Amino acid sequence: MKIGYNKIESLDIYSGFSTKDVCSSKSPELSKFITNLPTLRSFYSNVLIDPAAVRHLSLSRNLTTLSCRIPELQTTHCPISTLECLRDINICAPNLDSCTSFLKAIQAPSLQSLELQCNAPCTSSTVHACLEAVSAFPRLRCLRLWADRVAYAFYQPKPCAISAHTLALLYGLRELEELHVEEHIELDLCDDDVLELARAWPAMGKLVFMACAGAGEHDGYPRLTPRALAHVAKHCPRIHQLGLPFDAAECGEALRDGLDAGDRGECLRTLDVHPPFSYVDEPREVAVFLHRLFPGLQAVRFTNTDAAVSHGWLHVAALLRAHTHADWEDHLV
Repeated sequence: MKIGYNKIESLDIYSGFSTKDVCSSKSPELSKFITNLPTLRSFYSNVLIDPAAVRHLSLSRNLTTLSCRIPELQTTHCPISTLECLRDINICAPNLDSCTSFLKAIQAPSLQSLELQCNAPCTSSTVHACLEAVSAFPRLRCLRLWADRVAYAFYQPKPCAISAHTLALLYGLRELEELHVEEHIELDLCDDDVLELARAWPAMGKLVFMACAGAGEHDGYPRLTPRALAHVAKHCPRIHQLGLPFDAAECGEALRDGLDAGDRGECLRTLDVHPPFSYVDEPREVAVFLHRLFPGLQAVRFTNTDAAVSHGWLHVAALLRAHTHADWEDHLV
């Protein structure tokens, strides 16, 4: 090591090789280099490091930001260090158990942002164990669980389902402002579960679940109703982006029941519609309900390419962009 290198505080190293090359081989030189940086404060890299480097990073008390690709790690049962300064973690691992092991190896009382991605399929039990480890960071404001697209497409034909009981492990994180869960994890939620989570996270600004369980015998239809959206509008006043699949067919009934007459989500700008997708037979009723509940709503986004599904949602999105509230009222049946 050259003189002076051991005083480096910020280190960014990215490989220009393909993802396959980066994932399949690690750099012993980089790992050795890392273990000789006692004053390191931030580390960003997409190159796989070895367990010795991971251990050194987990002992680096000056560390504030960590973004790296870690190897498979053995299960850790108790913390080996306390990182008072650590604010941001972004980890890519071969499996979710390795992410959990890393999180259990540290105490980070000031951690605010956590992003996790694994290259192997998840199971309900591994997700439960991971969220249990995440719940130990009381100041957490942002949690993102990313899907590895290749692993999900080829090795996990169906998302792993987790219950509201597992999600409830995070309800103690009262400062949580963002929760993003991609389609490799399917949330099994009902309207009452959404009410509970909305009450648990009053500061929530972005809540996106890219896959939710369908309704019992009709697995292809959303289980959640417009009432779930009303719960979020009432208890999460700062919400600006929401991704919850709901049964659009019930919007007309929700209007007649006055479900839209309560608290409004004034800050919501974007509504993401994810699987299971709902058919829209009455786009005007859906648009009116959404506008009344979320007056500032500007965009409805969806990923389904089926013409029967996309046509209705395109109509809803067009109505939200082109019409005023008075226009809708004049055309309601």
